[in-house]
Amino acid sequence: TGSAVFFYHNNLKIERQKEQLLIANQAKNEFMNRMSHDMRTPMSGILGISNLSMEETDPQVLRENMRKINDSGEYLLGLINDTLDLQRIESRKLTLESKLVLTKDFIASVTAPVMQIAKEKGVKFRIVNTNMDLNRYIRIDPMRIKQIFINLLSNAIKFTPAGGTVELTLTVLGRDGNTSHNRVTVSD
Repeated sequence: TGSAVFFYHNNLKIERQKEQLLIANQAKNEFMNRMSHDMRTPMSGILGISNLSMEETDPQVLRENMRKINDSGEYLLGLINDTLDLQRIESRKLTLESKLVLTKDFIASVTAPVMQIAKEKGVKFRIVNTNMDLNRYIRIDPMRIKQIFINLLSNAIKFTPAGGTVELTLTVLGRDGNTSHNRVTVSD
């Protein structure tokens, strides 16, 4: 009977390990599906803006297009680095980075990759700023927050029919000294 109990105990242990492996594999698959979707948005922006630039002769417009391509490329590189660093995510050692970022630069980096997608689909894209000072700094994890907003905006554009409108609304709900409480809304 001692060997039967040992055999039963080992079978339970093996079944638990199989179940844990299955759960881990599902999480990896979900992560890879999400990342492949997230990577398409900046790549579409890069290709769209570079195609527009081939016909452009105005140096100022070309310079601005190059900045947008660079922003989208940096975002894409960050996503690729996250994908390659899957081990850190699996071990739950992912930490948020806290950086001061100029609000207007952050908003531009979020909207540039999706504006071209909206234009190609025939969807109007608007930024509505009710009372946010874009010349102030915000403390965020720029990569993670950018990933969230680009995902929300690209999904809104994806599910909005041609002729429809997607809005990014920026609102300050209140200020306490140097701290502001903001609401950012994506609507379609």
